[in-house]
Amino acid sequence: MGRRPDDPLIQAEKGYPGRRKRRVEAAAEAAAQAIADRPEAGDPLDLPEMFRRAPARWSLAIQIWKRQANVLRTVGRAQPAFRSALARYCIWSQIFEFSADQLARQCPKGDYTIEWTMAHGAIKRMEHPALGIMAMCEPVIRALDTEFGFTPRSDSDLTRVETFNQAQGRLPLGGTAPGQRPAGGDPHETDPMDLMNASDTAEPHRMN
Repeated sequence: MGRRPDDPLIQAEKGYPGRRKRRVEAAAEAAAQAIADRPEAGDPLDLPEMFRRAPARWSLAIQIWKRQANVLRTVGRAQPAFRSALARYCIWSQIFEFSADQLARQCPKGDYTIEWTMAHGAIKRMEHPALGIMAMCEPVIRALDTEFGFTPRSDSDLTRVETFNQAQGRLPLGGTAPGQRPAGGDPHETDPMDLMNASDTAEPHRMN
């Protein structure tokens, strides 16, 4: 009887033996989407059922979820629509951290290479596979850091936009506040980009 294949996400932590990189990427996205498809009642960023069912498997992802969900609640950005992106952030962050831990354990001297015995018996030194995994994870994590405002600069940028929108009476995720002119009104108005609110005075007509 053949050995049962590992879960695709575990393959990432092993350095993709058998060249299953695409399966790992697909599994991470499927897991994130599954969380989005089953939002929990009450708290929009409550710990997902998928993480609760396997706490040992997702131990680090659970820690990251709890920490970052609290950040989003504190700054008023906790939305059910963010569950999939936050799950993706947690999953890829766990893969990154586990790969970094594997690298530290298997390359204690800091040379970041391993010996590989080829089929004909020759020994080849090669870059540790964990470096490639970390390089794949980093752009995803950095992009989501920026989207959520998890870095000082991106948090400042998001706060600036949110403050401006509140001053204009614009509500999060669309909608308008009382007294605000709805976007897409009369096309002949002198404010085609809808930058004015109800308290602004329209520009007077110019004389030819």
